[in-house]
Amino acid sequence: MKTTSLCVIAFVLISILSFNSNAFSQGPYVRASLGISLPLASYSVFDETFTSSSSNTNRKYDSRNLSFGKGIPVEIAPGYMLNKNIGAELGISYLVGLSTETTDKSTNSSGKTSTDINNFKGAMLAFTPSVVVESGMNKINPYARMGLIIGLPSFKIEENDTDYDGDQDITVEKYYSGLAFGFNSALGVLYQMSNKIGVFAELNMNALSYGPKKGKLLKYSHNGTDLLPDATTREKETEFLYDYETNSNNNPSDGEPSKEQGFKMPFSSFGLNLGIKMKF
Repeated sequence: MKTTSLCVIAFVLISILSFNSNAFSQGPYVRASLGISLPLASYSVFDETFTSSSSNTNRKYDSRNLSFGKGIPVEIAPGYMLNKNIGAELGISYLVGLSTETTDKSTNSSGKTSTDINNFKGAMLAFTPSVVVESGMNKINPYARMGLIIGLPSFKIEENDTDYDGDQDITVEKYYSGLAFGFNSALGVLYQMSNKIGVFAELNMNALSYGPKKGKLLKYSHNGTDLLPDATTREKETEFLYDYETNSNNNPSDGEPSKEQGFKMPFSSFGLNLGIKMKF
């Protein structure tokens, strides 16, 4: 991370000292991009395989990296170049999350099998005010962008549990509410097709984590029968608190959301974006 920061600082200093002609000099512009984001600063989840017999038991774990920042980011960003080297913009993006799946499989001594499949998927609307530094070169124009992320994330966890007798329970929970703050940086190259239009490719990194304030049960079924209407508010809704204390003398009401200890999950990512930039 320190090496990356030094490289970005060096790039900025060199860019500020560059004063070549640039068709995209001063004035307003808008850019739009589509990309792919991969996990960064992940949380470990596992596939588990358990086998039991009359003489032996065996467990096998296969680790997977989970970041809810994995997905397809779509972004539009209006901006303004103050001169041919320095500009500012506001990125407005939406992350279409890609799922991460884990499977727990258990076989008992009678040869019966149970499976528990968990599917994790995130999403985020984000606003990213940034400073843009362009090299000022003509035609092929390297640039850097640095900014803050103000995100409205959420994520879902779907569990599909089939026991040894073939009974199936399906639950879907959504975790949401609350802001996430982080850091965004990008290094890219803009190819100017004309005085008004250019195309670009960039390496992009987001660094942030997210702690939901609320949880909600969206689906709860047993063998295809919907049991959600019969669930209490306490079973369907959760409030996550970071200063949290339990007391055996307090009896929680079924008509109120349950209270649980707060936690944070990673939304960090790195990836590649491709897009178009248009000057007005």
